[in-house]
Amino acid sequence: MSIYLSSYHVLVALSAAVSCGIALTAWRNRDIPGARWLAVLMVAVTIWGLAKLLEMYSSGLSTTLFWVNVQYAGIVVVPVGWLAFAFEYTGRDGRVNGRTLASLLVVPVLVTVLLWTNETHGLFRTVDGIRRYGTFSVLHATAGPAFWVHIGYSYLLLVIGSWVIVQLTLLSNRQYYGQAIGLLVAVLVPWIGNAIYVTELAPAGFDPTIMAFTLTGLMLLVIVARHRFLALVPAAKEVARDELIETMSDAVLVVDGRGQIVDTNPAARAILGAGSSAVTGRQLGDVCPSLADVVETPIADENETVRTELSLVDDDMRRYYDVRVSVLTRGYGLVTGKLISLRDISEQRQHEQRLNVLNRLLRHDIRTELNVIKGHTSLLADELAESPLREHTARVDTAVTTIIERSEKFARVVKQLDVDRSEPVDLAADVATLVETTRRTHPDVRIAFTSDEEAWTTAGPFITTALEELVTNAIEHADRPDLEISIGVTVEQEDDRDVVRVRVADNGPGIPEAELEPIVQGTETQLTHSTGVGLWLVTWIVQETGGSIEITGGDDGSRVVITLPRASDRERDAAMVD
Repeated sequence: MSIYLSSYHVLVALSAAVSCGIALTAWRNRDIPGARWLAVLMVAVTIWGLAKLLEMYSSGLSTTLFWVNVQYAGIVVVPVGWLAFAFEYTGRDGRVNGRTLASLLVVPVLVTVLLWTNETHGLFRTVDGIRRYGTFSVLHATAGPAFWVHIGYSYLLLVIGSWVIVQLTLLSNRQYYGQAIGLLVAVLVPWIGNAIYVTELAPAGFDPTIMAFTLTGLMLLVIVARHRFLALVPAAKEVARDELIETMSDAVLVVDGRGQIVDTNPAARAILGAGSSAVTGRQLGDVCPSLADVVETPIADENETVRTELSLVDDDMRRYYDVRVSVLTRGYGLVTGKLISLRDISEQRQHEQRLNVLNRLLRHDIRTELNVIKGHTSLLADELAESPLREHTARVDTAVTTIIERSEKFARVVKQLDVDRSEPVDLAADVATLVETTRRTHPDVRIAFTSDEEAWTTAGPFITTALEELVTNAIEHADRPDLEISIGVTVEQEDDRDVVRVRVADNGPGIPEAELEPIVQGTETQLTHSTGVGLWLVTWIVQETGGSIEITGGDDGSRVVITLPRASDRERDAAMVD
């Protein structure tokens, strides 16, 4: 017993000191959720510990009794402070208002009044006397009914606050597991010690709760150091995520493993045509059968997201939605269900329909009519062989031929864009072939070509069409007989990754600023637009293959730099085997 006593007062003093330090640290960070109430909690523990020390060093019954009563100024605040801290730390601070605090403090205030007036009624305890152990003294008393009310109320608040933290632990990312679990252990340890004291498993008059709070203070210091406690609060992330989901335009629903709707955001409720209370808890199949059919599609891999398209009738109008369904398995698999998001793509669908119609008109109907015009123009030219009007038929024929060629080029590239055919190619070899072909068909054009020995990229073979278009454009728009084109293909490093870079330059008239502006901006208007489709086709091809393009023009010619992803050695070897 003497060894126990010799260390007991040291541990009590250490508990008070550590709690005071935590309180100061928390108060300095009081702008962070939970910090103010942690400061209140630790101040209460400090008061408890200091008063316990003074009780131990008291010499008379009245003095000992006084300091025991002072301890309760901290003891009754601890459970209230813990609950308020748990609510604020987990983002439920809206529940910690003046009315709530007033309600929570009713029992502590009544306990305090009964405690200080105990001599008149004896409801809190019956004092049996003082027990002395050497120079230390402790009060010996029998608990009354008010004491057990206090104990029951304190444990109730402890359980509620702990459950709030448990929920956060189960639902938070692993980044916060250590922090939340550390908090749980830190708060449970003192109450385990208190349970030992209340059940009289400890020596009479000795309260292990104070020693347990010493451990609590040390654990909180570890959390501060290792888990950035009070600097990294999960509540901020949870609140921000809730706000994001509530305000986002995409509809979001959560269903449990039985297909019952657990949660919805306003956008989802607008689609379902009901309020939150009207759909929560109902079967998705009863609320929206067509969506339930999509959700019931088995998902083999929990990391996989099922994506499909769904049409729903809303206010007598058919709307189209991009639907994505993913499995929810968070908190060590304890939380299961499915997350469903719906994005309204009705306008996009309408645009696609219009483009499909225009594409069909351009690729088939208009081209057919142009061929008719071209045929009749040819017949008319034969009839006007000796007439001055033949010159006009020649111009019509040239214009129609140009439109047909552009239409065919556009149709060919669009068809390629619709089919993902990207595969590894040695661009150095492909461009060398393109250069040789161009030299044969245009012997009057000087083409300088340099390249690394190999330049494997994942952008082939589609990218060769873009380079062919660049060379063809340079030749067609040349305004000088001594046109020179230089092409370089190299493997370079950019942002710690290997890329294949293609540089094409010519000494022609350069690309006018009016032609470049819509390409750079990525859109055309009635005032700013290109006269052709060549640059657009090149840009689309490069972007489709995962690359980037930079185009500049001036009086001394045009410069185009294309950056493409480089194929890995494994991709290159697989392509060479094929």
